[in-house]
Amino acid sequence: MNAGIVIYGLVMGIAFGFAGYRVGTGRGRPVLGAVLGFALGLLGLLILVIIPRTPEAKARHEAAKAAGHQPEVREPDSVP
Repeated sequence: MNAGIVIYGLVMGIAFGFAGYRVGTGRGRPVLGAVLGFALGLLGLLILVIIPRTPEAKARHEAAKAAGHQPEVREPDSVP
């Protein structure tokens, strides 16, 4: 087996593992995301998107969504 293929496979596995960790963190399952991303690549990321959020992650998601829809409060411009 060519060493370049092995190195390429490891680099891609690490990249998908990192992406899986990031997606999994938002779903409340960072370690599962890293493992699925590393082991299965893009298929692992798709599986991770289907898995439901944990209750804590769901509460964080709802709070962030609610905070993002609040109107921005601006200070009035001072007139000299």
